[in-house]
Amino acid sequence: MYSLCRVVVLFVLSSLLPSTNGNLIEQDDTRGLPWERTKSIGFGTLTTTSSNNGTILRVLIDNLPTNLCDCKVITDLYDLLSYVVPENITVATPPPRVTIFTSADLDFWMGHYDGALFGANPPFNESYTEELFTKNRAIVSMLKSLPTILIAEINGRATGSGNEFLVQCYMAFSGPNTIVGAPKLQLAESTGMVAFSTLCD
Repeated sequence: MYSLCRVVVLFVLSSLLPSTNGNLIEQDDTRGLPWERTKSIGFGTLTTTSSNNGTILRVLIDNLPTNLCDCKVITDLYDLLSYVVPENITVATPPPRVTIFTSADLDFWMGHYDGALFGANPPFNESYTEELFTKNRAIVSMLKSLPTILIAEINGRATGSGNEFLVQCYMAFSGPNTIVGAPKLQLAESTGMVAFSTLCD
């Protein structure tokens, strides 16, 4: 059923997107557009492949072993999304119309926020830690306004920040091994407030 849903959705989306001679155009990460990523860009936690003449972008999250939402993922995700913001686009090529987030880790789609950043002795100096918090808040704002359909393709765990990111996507398709969770509940805290506020906007 999971695979069937993926095929149906991509078929419907592809009918809304341009094609050449009626066929989807597969192309690898070779054009060097600002929003395309390889392991050698940034911290290398995000890699991309394009299809359908660049209108569909697949983003592979790869921050083993648990895809923790740490300084590397936050920075790479912020940089990627910043290039898709309309006022930041500096190339003639339009941004992708559909962006699909998937994971290189079969067990984890995206993990929780790195708890070390909240500790009494954070691993970075105060200014860099604050910069990460600012980027994380900016990611939330960008997800609300990007000119691309955000789709989560998940077949592992999405906890904490990963769960909230998941809810902010337009659509999510889950496999049989999907588990979502909120560590905040163990601390009797409200969870998903970012995602809920996004839904209310």
